[in-house]
Parts: sequence; C-alpha cells; structure tokens
Amino acid sequence: MKHLIQFIFLFTSSIVFAQSGTKSIEAIRTNKAPVIDGVLEREIWSGIPVANQWTQTAPRNGEMERPDQKSEVQFIYDDKSLYVSAFFYDSSPDLISREYSLRDEWDKNCDWFGIWITPYNDAQNEFMFALTAAGVQLDSRSNNGKTEMDWDAVWQSAVKIHEQGWSAEVEIPYSALRIPNTKKQEWGININRTIKRTGETYIWSPIDVSKSNWAAQAGTLQGIENINMPMRLSLTPYLSSYLDVFESQKNTNINGGLDLKYGINESFTLDMTLVPDFGQTVFDNEILNVSPFEIRLDENRNFFTEGTEMFNKGDLFYSRRIGSNPSLHPETKSNEVVVKSPANIQLINASKISGRTAKGLGLAVFNAITQSTYASVKDTTTNENRETLIEPLSNYNVLVVDQVINDNSYLTFTNTNVSRKGKARNANVEKLQVQIASKGNQYRVYGDLSYSHIFEQNAQTDGFASNLRLEKSNGNFRFKISQNTISDTYHINDLGYLQNNNLQQHRADLTYHIFKPIGKLRKADFRISYINQMLYAPSKFHQRSLELDFDFYATNFFSSGISLNHTLGDTYDYYEARTNDLNHVFRYGPTLKMFWWNSLDDRKKFSGDLGFGYESNPEFGSEAFHIRWAPQYRVNDHLFMSYVISHKTEKKNVGRAFDSNYTNITDESGALLFSERNRRTVTNVYKLSYVVNSTLAFHLKLRHYWSTLKHNAFFELKDGGLIANDFPLRNEHQEPIYNVNYNTWNVDFNCSWRFAPGSELNFQWKNAVSNLIADANLSSRDNLRRLFEKSQGNNLSLRWVYFLDYQQVKNKNIRNKQP
Repeated sequence: MKHLIQFIFLFTSSIVFAQSGTKSIEAIRTNKAPVIDGVLEREIWSGIPVANQWTQTAPRNGEMERPDQKSEVQFIYDDKSLYVSAFFYDSSPDLISREYSLRDEWDKNCDWFGIWITPYNDAQNEFMFALTAAGVQLDSRSNNGKTEMDWDAVWQSAVKIHEQGWSAEVEIPYSALRIPNTKKQEWGININRTIKRTGETYIWSPIDVSKSNWAAQAGTLQGIENINMPMRLSLTPYLSSYLDVFESQKNTNINGGLDLKYGINESFTLDMTLVPDFGQTVFDNEILNVSPFEIRLDENRNFFTEGTEMFNKGDLFYSRRIGSNPSLHPETKSNEVVVKSPANIQLINASKISGRTAKGLGLAVFNAITQSTYASVKDTTTNENRETLIEPLSNYNVLVVDQVINDNSYLTFTNTNVSRKGKARNANVEKLQVQIASKGNQYRVYGDLSYSHIFEQNAQTDGFASNLRLEKSNGNFRFKISQNTISDTYHINDLGYLQNNNLQQHRADLTYHIFKPIGKLRKADFRISYINQMLYAPSKFHQRSLELDFDFYATNFFSSGISLNHTLGDTYDYYEARTNDLNHVFRYGPTLKMFWWNSLDDRKKFSGDLGFGYESNPEFGSEAFHIRWAPQYRVNDHLFMSYVISHKTEKKNVGRAFDSNYTNITDESGALLFSERNRRTVTNVYKLSYVVNSTLAFHLKLRHYWSTLKHNAFFELKDGGLIANDFPLRNEHQEPIYNVNYNTWNVDFNCSWRFAPGSELNFQWKNAVSNLIADANLSSRDNLRRLFEKSQGNNLSLRWVYFLDYQQVKNKNIRNKQP
C-alpha cells in the first residue's frame, strides 16, 4: 500500500500544462481580402511570414522534406475571416494525383493539404479544413481524439496546378470557428500535406507519431489582434418536393422549412431546425438479426450528425431514438384490427447550443420535440375506425458541461432526459467522466460514473454503471487495464444505446507499434487482449476470452492483418434464451473466430480488399466460412466504381429458434426451443460515382442483402444444455414451417449541385423492396423472382437549399448603395 500511495502521488504531481509546439507563425492583418481563385497575388501575399521547413509524419517520421517537394503556407486576416495561401512544390506536377470525389470523401487518389486549428489552444478541440488538389473540400471537428467527420462548415477555397506544383487559397470565416473573446488570439495550429503517389505525409510543426495526442504537438498561430467579431447569423431555407409511387398509388408532397445558425456570443452558437425534413436520407443497411440484441443503425440525418461531438462524449446520446419507432403498441379489442400504424414519428423541431469559453469550459444543450402519433384501428363488426395513441408528445434533452483541465485532462458531466406527455414512460440519465493525464500524456487515468432513473406506472427504477481505466498511451509499447460495471437495473435506451446491462468486465490490453520502416515493412501494430465477463447480479461467470490482432503495412502499400478471438473454457450465455430469466442459461464450450484481411495499393487504377473468416464451436460441430471481396476501379479522375460481395455460410449453427415472423418458438408445453440450423448470407453492394467537378456529382448505390435460415432439428433448453425435442420441422405436406428467407433490395441515386457556398440542389431516386418468407430452399434466380414479384416503393425528390449569411447580405447591400 505504501508503494501504491507513492506511485499515485508521483503520477498526479506530474500533471502540468503541456507546452504547445515549438513552432509559431504570424498572421498579418490585411485591408484587402484576396480573391479566392487559387492564384497567389503578389501584392497581397508578398512579405507575409511563411510556414516552411516541414518534416515527415509517414513513412519516415521526423525526416525533413526534400528540396524539390517544399511546402509553403501563409496567413492573413481581417475582421471577417482568416485567409490561407499555400504553395506545394512538386518535381513532377503532371503526376500530381487529383481524383475528383464527393465532399468529405477521404482516402481517394489525390494529393491534399489540411489545416488543424485549436482556437483555445487546449490540444483537445480541433477544427480541420482540408482541400484536395482537385479542389474538393473536406472538414471535421475533434474533441479529445474523437473526430466528427460529418461536420460541415461553409468556407471558400480554390486550387491551381502550375509548372512548379500546385497552389491553393482558403477563406475560413470566423463564423465557422469558436474563438475566445480576447484582444490577442493565440491558436494552436498545424498544417499537413499528403503526396499520394509516394505515400508521404508532411507536417509543419513536427509530430512524434509515437505520442497519442497529436494536437498537443501543434504550433501556434499568432498576430491576430483586435478583431471586431461580426454578427454570426445564417439562415438556410429549404424547399423539397416528393413523389411516392407504390403499386397503383401515387402521393405527392411539398415541404418547406428553415435551418438557423446564430452566434449567441463569440463562443456559443445556436443551431435550430424548424419544420425539419429528412426525406432524402439514404436507406439503412438492414440485416436479418439472429442475435438477442438490438442492431445499432447509422445516423444519416444531417442535423443529428453535425456539431454533435460534445453530445456524444458520454456515449449516452443515440439520436436514432428521436423520430424512430413508437414506444407503445396499439390497444385493440377482440373485434378490432390495426389498419394503419406509422413506423416513424414526426419531428416538430430540434435545436442545440454549443461552445466553449476562453477558460476551456464547454457547454452543449440539445432539445427535440416529436408530435403525438396515432394508429388507426378498425372495428370488424361495425367497420368504424378509431385512433389509438402509440406515441405521446415527447421532449428529448441533452446537457453537457465539459471542462478542459490541461492539454490531456478533462472533467465532463452529461445529462439526458426524455419526458413524454401523460402517464407514459419517462427517463433520466446522468454521467460524470474524469480523465487525468501525466506530463506529455505518457500515462492516463480515466473514470466515469453514471446513474439512470426510469419513471413508469407510478414506480421508479434506478441503476448505475461505472468504468475505471489506467493506460500507457505513448511509445511503441502500450498497455491498458480497465474495469467496467453495469447494474441489472441500468437503462439508457430511451435516448442512448446499450446492448445489454447486468455486466462486470475486466480487460487488459497490451499493444506494440512499429512506426518507422524496417526493410520492406512500413509499419505494424500488434495487440493481445484478455477479457473476463460476469453478471453483476447475481455474481455469476459469463465468459472469458483471448483476442489477438496483427496488422502490417508494406512499403509497396500492400497491407494485411489477422484477428483471432478464442473463448477460454465454457461460456454461460444468459441472453440467447431471450426471456430475461437468468435461470435459462445456455452453456457451451470454447469457440474460435478468425478473420484475415488483405488490401491492395489504392493508388492503382484497380485495387480492393479481400478477406477470409472462419468460426467454430466444436461442441455442436458448428463451423462458419466467410469471404468478402471488394474490388474497386478508377476509370479516370472523374469516374469511380466499387463492388462488394460478402458470402457467409454457417453449418450447424445453434441458437434460439424463431420463425419468419421473428416469433420465438416454443412447444405445446411452453418449453424454450433452440435449433440447429444452416445459414447463408450473401450481400452485394455496387457503387458508382461520377464527379464532374468539385460542385457537381452523381452517385449511385445498389444493395441486395439475402439471408436464409434452415432449421435441421429442435432442442429444449434445460439446465444449461440442449435436449432433443421432436417438435415438427414440417407440416402435413412435408413443407418446412419455420425456415426464414429474408431479402432487401435498395437503390439510392443522387445528383447534387453545389451552386453556391453552403447552397445545394439535390435530385434523388430511391427504390426499395423487401421480402420475409418461410421458403429458404429457393435458388438464386427463383429468390430474385420472388423478391421482385413484391410491390416496389419508388420515391423521387427534389430539394433546394440556399445558404444566407447575414454578413454577406449586409456587405452586398452596402456595395449596391455605393455610387
């Protein structure tokens, strides 16, 4: 205990404010804003300090840039924006990679450069603005290492290709940032450049890649003083029209609404959507879910993906809950049937306020309101219809208070609340997170504690969860030790996502990283993990497992990796029976899962990925084989195609038996039935992108998912084991009764034209059909025939969005009034 106390004292006493990067660059005030055309005007940029002498981050970390590949970046500013000029010398300008792509589409075959800005110089909250050599914009926000790629700001940029390389100009309005209200600004800043054909990445302020917090190694941008912050107010009105065609019915709809963004002060911003419309979101990648847990779906609605990095810090906010399936089932009498039951709930409005003060205090507030939703019920004797409530008027709230302590430490409080009108279920969750890091971020201690409160039927249910983690986060060798507890009464799924509660987990991870090339090896990562899981109440053993991961990357840009998961001893599964009764445990012996992936050089016209998977459960003779092939072909710098085929075959898979209606099967006595079954899942995804230029693009996605499940035998679950049960597999006509065949087909076609900064015209065609039947013996041809015999839904939509910035409108009016 004495030595432990000494270690804690030495560790905590080493917590000091980390220094920013050793480099600094000065921005110069200008009275004449440059024309953003990629041409660097001498009268504007001559004599401005230059950010030069860059070093490599990859593959040879720390090596200086070559004389024929120099990079030079300059900064000027006025009261409205920060302006950036960049010139990137290239010994072979005709070889500069410049594939056109959709906005925010990373990993394409193009050179690019990016600017990372931390206005509060706290090494935790970054804004990133990047531009490819083809002129395509990419941007993101980061908070404590978590990056939000869906964040989009409105800024201007242009590029030019020259005999000596390529140049770029960028205008970043202050309205796109959150900056402190101080006379003198000192921002953390770094600038990155990637040369695609050589695979080299350079950076202005040197980065030691063995250290986990790159933001703490940034340089500083100085010289910005006495800026008169303009009013930050923008409106984005939209108008959309829809044509829905299903069978012989056609429905048209016209919607209009408005998104508002208002700078409350220099640090905080209000975002609001009034009369929201999310009709142009892409389809979900739906699957046949054979697990006992809910599938987590991606969020595709822009308002819920942009500017939400602080809301997501506590992992309590799953925005798909808002406007999703109703929480209540229609109440019917014996002589009534449900005629119509909406699958989604209409969102009335949503708003969020977020920002950070000069002292590092972040605040985020979110609110959304959904309207009451009713199902239509018909009386079969009188043919009269009535409405019954399936979702009351609901209010969703999130509050986050986040204090940055130093470059690597923080204290965060998060609260989520769901209030429903009337006697429906209400929920409240609060969470406190603390991270303390040593000098240089070498070691970190993280802990959190959260409580949930459910109010339903005049009763309150409370639960808690906690997590404690110690890790070494820098260097080639790293480790992480963690302990996680989730009580059996902890519930966050009214606004969050949690697969299952009632868990105690202890985990240890050891990793080793090779950051610099060794022979033909460019870099490599090794990880070994040990996980032990138990129930929280009662304290019963669940599972222990060992995981291994090895990824390597060759100097010829071929990469490969393998992952293994092996359970040690028996597993006691308390979830597969799906009864919430812990006496219905399912016990089975050690299992093995393996996946081996390979990736070709994506600089080539033809490239792609190839992966092989294998799973086994010897106790039941279960085996699974998986192959995934994802070729891609770049026809030219404008046209790109990719295809993914994934085929998985499972033999003698064992689990809870259910039918084609997703109904769990029991025999006449009510015994829980498991089944031995064969499964086959085939997924085909085809994508085509034709990008005319940085403002006009066409994108097509076709997806067909086909999964079958054939029961071979039924078993009764008893005392953790399986006993053969003669429950019939077939009917009197010898036709399989309970097999499952699930198909889903989706087409997403989109044409987008960015006719002005922040403004867009979108045309979209969506086509969908799905089928869930009991016939799992169909051939591929017959299966497709049966699928397309079903009625298909088609949706055509046109959406116009226009960005109105108060300052731009004001300045334009002033210019128009001048003689």
